[in-house]
Amino acid sequence: MHELSLAQNILDIVREYLPTQQHKLKEVHLQIGSLMAVVPESLVFCYDTLVQNTPFADSTLHIQILPVKARCRECGMLSEIKNFIFICPACGAKNMKTLQGNELIISHLEVT
Repeated sequence: MHELSLAQNILDIVREYLPTQQHKLKEVHLQIGSLMAVVPESLVFCYDTLVQNTPFADSTLHIQILPVKARCRECGMLSEIKNFIFICPACGAKNMKTLQGNELIISHLEVT
């Protein structure tokens, strides 16, 4: 279960950006690409477990799953990839360049 290590890494980054207790963390917003194979419910569970008895205990994790997008290297068509089938819907080529779907981004933090 790599969600536990991801949750720990997210908290490490948050601590780096909020090193003092001057601000209270309310929300952490993530964007995660579909290719990352993250189970959102597991990641939220791991995050909630790790923040217990810490200054971040009242914070919540919000996850936005980003679809896979790719551009055909043959005809240039941009398309959303469904069911992990990397075939151009326009020309049938299998030469697709992934443009979105591998991200794991902390998009923003909400603090008070």
